[in-house]
Amino acid sequence: MSLFDLFNIDLQAATAVDFANITPYELGRNVLLPFVLVYIILWAILERLRIFPKRINVILSLGISILLATTPAYTILAVYITQVSGGSMVVIFGILLVGGTLMWAFGRGRDIYYEQVGPTKKLEKLYKRRGNYLKKAREAEYRRDTKKARAYIKMVRNLDDKIDIERGR
Repeated sequence: MSLFDLFNIDLQAATAVDFANITPYELGRNVLLPFVLVYIILWAILERLRIFPKRINVILSLGISILLATTPAYTILAVYITQVSGGSMVVIFGILLVGGTLMWAFGRGRDIYYEQVGPTKKLEKLYKRRGNYLKKAREAEYRRDTKKARAYIKMVRNLDDKIDIERGR
């Protein structure tokens, strides 16, 4: 039993008319869909194993798919795919739709959070650094290290400018 048995075509006595009588729907459902599915599965397995380069994986999976089209396994696969594919595609689409929507929603929610809270957090960090520099400047003045104290005061003034920019002044 092979591909031609699906269409009740005797290969030895087949004429062009026999092949012309196959409707596009039958051709797509019974030939193209299983062929593409077998090709994609073989190519994905070969890509995952990484035994050969990409070009060889394409050629090898194409060749195996063509050879498989003449075996009974192809007919079994074609019949099975047509029975299962409709319902499974609806389920897969639903999973992708729900999963994609949730991923978008959580990602967008995080973006909105950072847009609203981000400047506040940044200001908190700037104020904290400013406080640390002021503390270090006082310690340097206490030790009578005016050079370090001036450097820390300069850093505080730079942070004051950054804070003014963040606050929109």
